[in-house]
Amino acid sequence: TRIVGKALMICAKKNMLLEISFLLLLALVWEVSPLVLGVYVPLFLLQWGAYITSFQAFLILLVPVSYILVVALSVVSYRNNVPKLFKAACAFPLGSHIFSKVLIPAFVPHKSFLRLHFEEWTTKEVRATMQQRFWLHNPFQSVDLGALISAGEVVGFGVCLTQVYLDKMRAIPTGVTAVFHVKARGKLTIVSTRPEASFPVGINSHSAKIFDAKGTLCAEITTNFMVSKINK
Repeated sequence: TRIVGKALMICAKKNMLLEISFLLLLALVWEVSPLVLGVYVPLFLLQWGAYITSFQAFLILLVPVSYILVVALSVVSYRNNVPKLFKAACAFPLGSHIFSKVLIPAFVPHKSFLRLHFEEWTTKEVRATMQQRFWLHNPFQSVDLGALISAGEVVGFGVCLTQVYLDKMRAIPTGVTAVFHVKARGKLTIVSTRPEASFPVGINSHSAKIFDAKGTLCAEITTNFMVSKINK
């Protein structure tokens, strides 16, 4: 963030408007995909050294963005079956990053601030990782309980949804309870395994566990949800 900010100041002094727009794009998609960063940084250096024009750099930059769009359009038909969506996305290079940073935020934009990276999403288990970031901090320099609850709800409720849809039912979260064991710091792993049986009509609950990089259990987040029949 500091590097981008200093680069913006330099570009502003030199009146490099196109480069400023590139840097703003970089800031906006900072974690959308390593494709954007991996292509943009060398392009910026080449353009800075006058080896290529700004317009050529812009055209090349469209390649990774177009690739992300192609992957998203290729798998979006599985949007009602997230395990199939995840499997289809992972068939592409860097597909798990596109799934985590583009597709899931598109479906649940209110959870995008968590920057979850999904390593597994099947009908039986969902596993995701989350980095400790400054906007998730509490005054004690650990991940705030609100972020932990949100991450646990995404994973714990998410692993249940596919089975609910396969049973031609619907589910709506009705409450969340949490138990905190130790401060959550560093890289966190959120895991939830679904029970074999289908969920009956009525109130159900399911939990997700959050571990730190050492494998220490930091928190357990339980999501309560109402399962009901779909009225046709």
